[in-house]
Amino acid sequence: MAKKGQVSIFIIIGIILIVAIGIYIYVTRERVLAPVEAERVRAEVVPAEARPVQEFVQTCLYETAKEAFKRLGERGGYTEHTLRYNPYEPTQGRAVQFAPDSELKVPFWWHMNADNKCVTDCTFASEQPSLDTIERQVDLYIKKKLPECLNEFRQFRQQQLFVAPTGEIDPDTRISTGNVVVLLSYPLEARKADERHALKEFVTELPLNFYEIYMLATNITSIQAEHAFLERKTRSFISVFGRVDSDALPPESGFQVKFGRGVTWIKHNVEQKMREMLASYIPLLKVTYTRNYRYLEPPKGIDRELYDTLYNRDFTVPVLAPNFGHEVKFAYLPWWKPYFNLNCNGQLCQPEGFSNTFNIIFGIQRYNFAYDISYPVLVHITNKEAFGGEGYSFKFFLEANLRNNEPLAKLEPPFFEIPDLKEKTTLLCDPAQRTGGLFTINVRTSAGLPVSDAEVLYRCGEEVCSIGATVNGRIVERLPRCFGGFLTASHADYPNAVKPTDVLDDSVQTADLIMTTPYDVNVSVKKWLLKKQQGTRQVGNRTITYYIQAWDVDTTAVVNQGSREDTIIMLERKGMPFEDPVTVFAEVCGAPFSKAPIPCGTPPDDASKNIRIYPGDYHVTVYSFRYPSPSTKIPPDRRCVSGGLFSRRRCFWVPDKPIIFDTKNPLFYGNVEFDWTVTDEMLQGAKGIEFYYIAFALERLLPSSNRKIEDLEVLGNFPSYTEKYRELLEPRIIE
Repeated sequence: MAKKGQVSIFIIIGIILIVAIGIYIYVTRERVLAPVEAERVRAEVVPAEARPVQEFVQTCLYETAKEAFKRLGERGGYTEHTLRYNPYEPTQGRAVQFAPDSELKVPFWWHMNADNKCVTDCTFASEQPSLDTIERQVDLYIKKKLPECLNEFRQFRQQQLFVAPTGEIDPDTRISTGNVVVLLSYPLEARKADERHALKEFVTELPLNFYEIYMLATNITSIQAEHAFLERKTRSFISVFGRVDSDALPPESGFQVKFGRGVTWIKHNVEQKMREMLASYIPLLKVTYTRNYRYLEPPKGIDRELYDTLYNRDFTVPVLAPNFGHEVKFAYLPWWKPYFNLNCNGQLCQPEGFSNTFNIIFGIQRYNFAYDISYPVLVHITNKEAFGGEGYSFKFFLEANLRNNEPLAKLEPPFFEIPDLKEKTTLLCDPAQRTGGLFTINVRTSAGLPVSDAEVLYRCGEEVCSIGATVNGRIVERLPRCFGGFLTASHADYPNAVKPTDVLDDSVQTADLIMTTPYDVNVSVKKWLLKKQQGTRQVGNRTITYYIQAWDVDTTAVVNQGSREDTIIMLERKGMPFEDPVTVFAEVCGAPFSKAPIPCGTPPDDASKNIRIYPGDYHVTVYSFRYPSPSTKIPPDRRCVSGGLFSRRRCFWVPDKPIIFDTKNPLFYGNVEFDWTVTDEMLQGAKGIEFYYIAFALERLLPSSNRKIEDLEVLGNFPSYTEKYRELLEPRIIE
């Protein structure tokens, strides 16, 4: 009996513990949601006469909040942002332009925050906004857009009901588990005849489990940051599709025993194949425990283990938490240009080889290719049940970075914390903490004109607070105290202006932020031809002219770009610390006043007019491609080696089949890179800028039998030619 009594006591204690835990969970949840419930009760207690006004405000509040969440869903958690993007090299920015000429720029939630050429000690960053930041953005969006929906309450005037605000719009967005609640403090007076009613508190609830979507996106980002699943999948692509075959990808390693120089590839063509492969296979990635996760059964006659490895295990992102209500899709689109490099001799990718002579002659070609590639991947999360079946979509980007065939090492592991649902107040951004003296902030252009509506931010350490917007180029506010802070002014028409600013006491201070003046110019190009040198020899009474292997730039005349040539100019302005660099992109397609449809698109078009450029120090990169029609060929060249003592002479063709450049396989035609400084004085009154590049004039090497595969090796010498002829490449300002 004593033992039974002891067991009963333990059972009672267990029940008490379970009840206590349940009460704790309930109270904890109520602590999060209690303010929302209290506000909902207050919002419902209004006079019947004023209820139509309340319902109208809450309907507008619902629609405006929904617009805000849908907008930030398309922009990776931002209703608006000024994150730097690069339209030509997406992996050089902090956001990706979704489509050519699109206004939609979606941020990276994980990317390398260093130059693409970085190999070791590279830093990584995330542009993922916190839940607090998202809530504040929704509040600002509602504050800005709600008046448009309310339309000054004009719809009530026909009922002789006049509504007027008596205070400011003050929204408060709360993201909680299961839904989103928006509280609104907006003092109103509703007047009809002699009756007056005061309204202030409103509330609406969005049927959107944004918290769960945000956590799923966070988990996928964390897995990429910690385990590099995109890099490992890319390595798998190269292993599966790489082999000693000119129609395949160059292999990481391999060898052949045969006569000749072996199989060769053109690096530009390999990059194109890589883009096509990524576009085809990245969408096969899937996330466990999501709505669209499927185990793919292998077709009959296919090796089950190999198929399972390629299409199930290797394509699965292992998120452990169930997310059955959400679909996750991945995408890579070919116009998102990757950073791509191979250890080739310029554009020519060939094996290392040697021959040995004993009783027979044999050749061994070793194939060892190291891939460097960075590319963006879109992650798209959807929930079809959100907003009463209307559906919801959330997009963000991740970046894959492979160097020397391996995932790029990180300096420190990422830390993605589970966000707290309770409302947080940042000390630095708390108005009560702005104990510095009055600060006058002047924002103007480099030409001396005031800049209105510039958003002024103050950064201290990792925290950033909005100070407000300028009026006629000025704002006067108190700042929080900080040693080592930075003031930043941002505006859609100018690059950010940054100034180190310490606030140590309550003294009155002034800061001037100068935003560089933009200038719109047209861009044109000309080229210096890189030609194969000729030699002469005397044969009897005749002088024979022949080509030698040396190539050099013909400096006697600069030449217009041809009709089937496409040149891309990219200028990257070097920014100050904490200042976003500026990237200027231009494209000149075809000869002046003449455009061919193949390189220029249909209808023929380019991006050479009204290019916006700012004064500053730039790194200039020029790429040019030629789309020959008729094609330009490097024919096979018959070469022979003498046999040994007991073997006959052997001959072979190099390359084994023609290398053809045409409208589908363009020739990498020109390239220069150099630093250039442009000033206000240079741009004032400028109508255009003419850029110069060095072009590989393979088409002028006639007849085609004079073209050898070794000629492609000169494409790797553009840096030395740029240094040698730098003066000829100085851009010219056209007035």
